[in-house]
Amino acid sequence: MFHKALWAYNWKHSKWPALLLLLIHLYYLPYDLFTRAQQQGKQLLDRLQTGDYYYDFYFYGSMHLLIQMAAIALLACSLLGWERTMRRTDALFSLPMPRKHIFWSKWLFGMTAVAACLLVSWASMWLVLTTTIHAQYQSFAPYHTYFLYCFIVLSAVFTLFMLAGALTGGLLAQGLLGMLFVSLPSLLMALITSVMQVHMSNGEQMWKLVHPWQKAADIMSVSAPLQEFAIQYNLAVGHTLFDTSMAPVQIDIPSPWLLSVPLLYSTVCALLAARLYERSRQEYSAEALLFPRLRPLVLVLAFLCCGLFGGTVSGLGSMASALSFYIGFTLFGMAGALCAARLLHWRFPRAAKQ
Repeated sequence: MFHKALWAYNWKHSKWPALLLLLIHLYYLPYDLFTRAQQQGKQLLDRLQTGDYYYDFYFYGSMHLLIQMAAIALLACSLLGWERTMRRTDALFSLPMPRKHIFWSKWLFGMTAVAACLLVSWASMWLVLTTTIHAQYQSFAPYHTYFLYCFIVLSAVFTLFMLAGALTGGLLAQGLLGMLFVSLPSLLMALITSVMQVHMSNGEQMWKLVHPWQKAADIMSVSAPLQEFAIQYNLAVGHTLFDTSMAPVQIDIPSPWLLSVPLLYSTVCALLAARLYERSRQEYSAEALLFPRLRPLVLVLAFLCCGLFGGTVSGLGSMASALSFYIGFTLFGMAGALCAARLLHWRFPRAAKQ
């Protein structure tokens, strides 16, 4: 997995997504902090004569999480799905290295890219905070925790997309399945809540049943450690413009126990993805799913998910009833299963060899 040739291959074909990931982190973390320092400095100069100055600052862990996850998904797809779409797996598998080493080199390359991007952003943010007006009011200590949490969360997202790439035979299929893996707890909770709304008329009783499931879904979310992370300053400085004794209004750091969920995702999914990548067969590399034995499971899941969605849509109208729910469940479930069966047997077009 530490073969120089494999790392050179991964860098050649995934350097642009890795550099894009770095630019996104630099733009949304240190550069954003710098621009807000300029704004605070301008406000200070404008109100210097009156002494009426307020230091207002906020930072949330979920502010830029979506675009960070999108960049991570692009990096993972460039490592697995893109090479299958461009028909590069034949040359890769012809190298005198086991498939297990090939996969782990890709996984380690992605993890190294994530760590390097966050490390550069961490150093840049520290430099900006200690050399601008923020240094008069803020401490950098909470940001250490943020970058640790961010690395664990983004590593789990990357591993989930790598698992999707080990199961699928193309770029598009990997992206869609990876998004499904990442958002699965929230989607399931939304479907369960909608079904309960149709079958239960007592709102208070429904909330008592749904609330524990909602908490469990929030905890099982891969982004749970960053959802409640918050740093807020709202200081009325007054005439003492640079009073370093001021305390922040609110600093919320979620419990470290929440990190166990993304760590579990990373460990289990990485081992499973390596095993699947090692056992994948080349003759199915142009199909949406690389393992035909999983097709019945996919059809059942498509029937249930589409059926629940259809039942929810048909059961929430003005003429809502349990009968309308089950009619919608059956019709949408059958349509979803048929579409899934069609997609599973459709061979994705592949680019010419390069």
